[in-house]
Amino acid sequence: MKIIKTIISYKEDKSTFSHAILLADNGHNRTLLSYVNIYLRQTTSKSLQSTNKYADNLKRFFEYLLKNIDKDARSSTDFWLSATETHIHDWQASIVQKRDNNKLRKPSDKTIRNNASLIKELVNWSKLNNLPTLIRKNSDIWKFNFKKHSTNKTEIGQIVDSTKRLVTNKKLLVMSNYDITNLQSNYSDPVYAFMHTLALATGLREEGVCQFPYIGVAENNHIRPYSEMELSSDEKIKVFDYTVTEKGSSRTLKVNSKAWKAICAGYLSLYFERRIKFKRYIATLPKNERPAIDSVFFLNKKGHPVTPKMISSATNYAKSKIKGYQWVFHDSRGWYATSFMISNLTNNQINSKYYDLGVEEALRKQIGHEDIKTTYTHYLKVASLIMATNEKMFDYTITSDEFWGTLTSEAL
Repeated sequence: MKIIKTIISYKEDKSTFSHAILLADNGHNRTLLSYVNIYLRQTTSKSLQSTNKYADNLKRFFEYLLKNIDKDARSSTDFWLSATETHIHDWQASIVQKRDNNKLRKPSDKTIRNNASLIKELVNWSKLNNLPTLIRKNSDIWKFNFKKHSTNKTEIGQIVDSTKRLVTNKKLLVMSNYDITNLQSNYSDPVYAFMHTLALATGLREEGVCQFPYIGVAENNHIRPYSEMELSSDEKIKVFDYTVTEKGSSRTLKVNSKAWKAICAGYLSLYFERRIKFKRYIATLPKNERPAIDSVFFLNKKGHPVTPKMISSATNYAKSKIKGYQWVFHDSRGWYATSFMISNLTNNQINSKYYDLGVEEALRKQIGHEDIKTTYTHYLKVASLIMATNEKMFDYTITSDEFWGTLTSEAL
């Protein structure tokens, strides 16, 4: 669908009005965006300069939105009502990224901020007219932090040692492959090693890993054991989505299918054994507290769903068997963050000590931080980062099949 802008003039009640209108062109028909055009009439019909400014800005945002909402929403001329605070925020981020990567001076931060405010004005107008918008009137999530992010370069050094353990000083470390396998091989129950592998592959918190289903429903209804997750072309999917709620907030992130393949290969036989115990266990619970049998994938030896507290206890026990071991389960998030950034960059780019907003934005969405600056700055001390091109796709697969297979074999 394309968005087309044109100027119309007409008389009404002996007065002449001229203002922009927007139309949606699906290749066969052109349809007026009626409510948007009423807004443009009420807001900008007194000035051709204003109507052009408002309409051009809405057109650019709508074109961005059409690329970032699902297919069903795109098919309706009311697609713009599907916009969220995150869409407005990320639209600004994409403009800043493109400008900074091309080392341009315009549009300025002020212009981008003002244009986003115009989008929010349409939202406020829509709410006053009882239209079903998804954006909360008093929310600040849509506001982009230009002070933190509007830059194209930062000078922060790095050290990468010969074992590929990334460091900035003796106090800042990222888990090495040896550290990972050492922890996983010392868990008393292999389920925790498989859960740790999933955390490494996604950046999930403990509570997010515990929620992972055997067979998903709703937004996760595509989640199945790896052998059942094939495309019609018989090519294995590279990543798949997982919608999770952590710390009270929901987000959709990418799951590394190479890691999922290794997890399923090693854990499924254990799962089926434990599923029998799980059925017996949930039968003892009050009916209103019984989870759906397919909603839980990670079960301990008793057939009980693994909880974050159980992960913590199991990890402390595993650590007690390794002299001087400093890592905990949660450090998988730091490993993921570093690996994600490094996997998307060449050595030359790392050595350029160059900062890029795109990496930060993608990482924010994946690991679920509202303010990624503190986390990102920490890992900038590990390596200076930049994306190769604006068009480069983020690689959530992190590393090779052999790596994930080695991890899960350690757990058995």
